[in-house]
Amino acid sequence: MVRIIDIRETTASMRADISNAYVNFSEMTTSVVAVVTDVVRDGRRVVGYGFNSNGRYAVGGLLRERFIPRIRHAAPEDLLDETGANLDPHRIWAVMMTGEKPGGHGERAVAVGTLDMALWDVVAKIAGRPLHRLLAERYRGGLADERVFVYAAGGYFQPGKGLAALQEEMRRYHDLGYTAVKMKIGGAPLADDLARIEAVLAIVGDGQALAVDANGRFDRDTALAYAEALAPYNLRWYEEAGDPSTTTSSRQWRRRTRHPWRPARTSSRCRTRATSSVMAGYAPIAISSNSTRSSATAWSNTCASWTCSARTSGRPGAASRTVATRWP
Repeated sequence: MVRIIDIRETTASMRADISNAYVNFSEMTTSVVAVVTDVVRDGRRVVGYGFNSNGRYAVGGLLRERFIPRIRHAAPEDLLDETGANLDPHRIWAVMMTGEKPGGHGERAVAVGTLDMALWDVVAKIAGRPLHRLLAERYRGGLADERVFVYAAGGYFQPGKGLAALQEEMRRYHDLGYTAVKMKIGGAPLADDLARIEAVLAIVGDGQALAVDANGRFDRDTALAYAEALAPYNLRWYEEAGDPSTTTSSRQWRRRTRHPWRPARTSSRCRTRATSSVMAGYAPIAISSNSTRSSATAWSNTCASWTCSARTSGRPGAASRTVATRWP
């Protein structure tokens, strides 16, 4: 019978002299966790790792005070699958959420997602399978993608960073082989952002090779003004124009934008089955989730109830990057 013998947590600095439309990263931190099991392979204990990415601060208090203790205090058999030979992330997710009120997930989802990432990592390692294949076998009839779309996310605002430096950054991504890039907008006036977009398009060529992300900065009128100004560029997507939890804004987007076929992405703020299902009702919104900020287990539950595509990265420890009701 597999046992979790320790769960370790620490806060790591991700400090950088950059910002998006909302967040300055000069004091950015992240939580890193390790789930240590009693399973030994090649003379070493099998350990699963997780972290909560950037753009969200460390959630060590929640991990130490609520979620890690619940796992530690649970009966070992309550954490296992039916064979007893591996852990069950769904059962452990239920243990972590014991006593938690539905709704208002906020930073709670970040903490649970960090542990959830580590749990899926260790489950795949115990099973001796790459995580993308293990998930495909469990939830997709064994059909695993051999290739997956990726893009380089950059174009942050930075003191003294002009158009030439922005172009050089995007040129480096292109030289590395990326066929699509994403840049930040909303940290400068619209006219300046359009100049920045045109500078990047001069490097990547096609609007379909460029996406933009406002990180939820805009009110309704500004979001729609940007949508109208961006339309001629035929960009791949326009992400998080306004508060991603405001369904009214999504409804107005659907009614008023001149290009309803071009997805507006909600990004990583749809953290639960409930919120994701609500947002799915406001197509053509493409809903995506970064597993380091939300729960892969919760997302597998969501996907089971939708007709949608789930693509995994093929790297143990990294769950689905994008789940979309429509994908360009």
